[in-house]
Amino acid sequence: PWLCGWLGLRLDKSFPKAHVREMLKAAIAFFHCRGTKHSLETFLMLYSSGQVSITERKAKNFILGETSLLGESIALGSNNQPNSVYIRIKAPKTELDRTGFSEEVYKQKLISLTREIVPAHTVFDLNCDFE
Repeated sequence: PWLCGWLGLRLDKSFPKAHVREMLKAAIAFFHCRGTKHSLETFLMLYSSGQVSITERKAKNFILGETSLLGESIALGSNNQPNSVYIRIKAPKTELDRTGFSEEVYKQKLISLTREIVPAHTVFDLNCDFE
């Protein structure tokens, strides 16, 4: 735990030692790609022992011309939510047994960990199913 904290990897006591070791092995790779889709996906796969799918929402109809306006409250294009991702996790049911968490507490733990990993300006939705 001390080494994880020193490297900026916040883990909780429910994390198995084998997973902690995997995270420590991957720490340098995490630093190189911190804040990326790949980094988040890898971290959540290691944490949940499940399948992780991340969909980035990008503006598809971005048009900038003479009459266009940009500002803090302006989203690019129409019906867009820029800087946002949808995360879907399919975790094994054994994760609930291993951690002793309810489904809701486990999901809140994932949300808390994700909030620390994604860039500050990024909005995310997280859905976790147990199989």
